[in-house]
Amino acid sequence: MGSVFEKLTYYDILGYLLPGMVFVIISGGAYAFSIGEDIVERYKDISGFLIMLFIVVSYVIGLILSEFSRIFMIIFDKIKLKMKHIERCYSFPVERSIIVKALKNSNLISGNEEDIKAEYFEVMYGVIQTDPKYGRIHNYTSAEIMYKNLMAAILASALIVFFVLQYKNFWFYIISIAIFLAFLNRYRRFYKKKIKYTVIWFVEKYKK
Repeated sequence: MGSVFEKLTYYDILGYLLPGMVFVIISGGAYAFSIGEDIVERYKDISGFLIMLFIVVSYVIGLILSEFSRIFMIIFDKIKLKMKHIERCYSFPVERSIIVKALKNSNLISGNEEDIKAEYFEVMYGVIQTDPKYGRIHNYTSAEIMYKNLMAAILASALIVFFVLQYKNFWFYIISIAIFLAFLNRYRRFYKKKIKYTVIWFVEKYKK
């Protein structure tokens, strides 16, 4: 099992394992509370196995949550909101003409093209993230993914608790909403940073 933990990267832990753990703890805790059972005391004799199972299940659930988040973002993109969202995030002093010039210098667009499309930001990010000089972009991306998946974990667990376990505690849902909004705010902050520094560093790399 040691080799399994060695293969878990910082990205895996923050992006998948942590959100999965949040989902399992909230859903499992609500279930234990609803049946009035002390699960820790009942299964203490096999606690080592349960810890391993908890980690594996949490990681798998984190992957599933990430896929649901990705599907949502694809829908978000299909209804033409992605570029508008990027433009709202684009609140820093780099003119569009300079971005277009950098794109042309990198041969990502032809000489006659002047429009900036949403997919160009993904290409710019792909170029930047492979350059060790701009390694800090990975920190912003990891944080963005972590908070996005944590939002999914809070939302999914709250829905299960409400519809499946039919838990009616008012404060549970108020706290869940507050945490969801806090994660949403953090997600938006790191998403903006990723977009901002992707553009700035791409222009820096290809300015002539």
